Amino acid sequence: MLNNYFLYVYRSLYFLFAGCCPDSWTRFGSSCYYLSTETRETQTDRQTYIPYQQCYFQVFLNKMGKDVHFWIGLTDSEMEGIWKWVDGTTPTTTFWSRGEPNNSAGEEDCVVFNRFIYLSWHRAIIQSWNDQACSVNTQWVCESRPKVS
Repeated sequence: MLNNYFLYVYRSLYFLFAGCCPDSWTRFGSSCYYLSTETRETQTDRQTYIPYQQCYFQVFLNKMGKDVHFWIGLTDSEMEGIWKWVDGTTPTTTFWSRGEPNNSAGEEDCVVFNRFIYLSWHRAIIQSWNDQACSVNTQWVCESRPKVS
């Protein structure tokens, strides 16, 4: 009985101090995520994007249950083949599609996350990264820590 009480107090305090996500953001794990509804060139405003570096973010996108195509804030525009988040850090884990990154036509410097269902004689769910031209209009995704009031 005492253990249940401590568990209740712990959970109450966790949610009290864990913080809240802004309107139109989604809480998943210990982060808040914003999935844009509009598109723009992937590097129009680099300050807009907050890169993720944790595997559970990949799980978050995979669980969306629909086709998605988002720029994730990863680019090799400074030096070909050296991928960096917009904050200058390098990824610790990657989720490239087979054959990617391929820098098709020498123009692909931005990374998008793709999740789509491919229907043929079998059903396949594709959930991975692809490099694409930064001039392509794409939705984007941001990660932020919850605000503690």
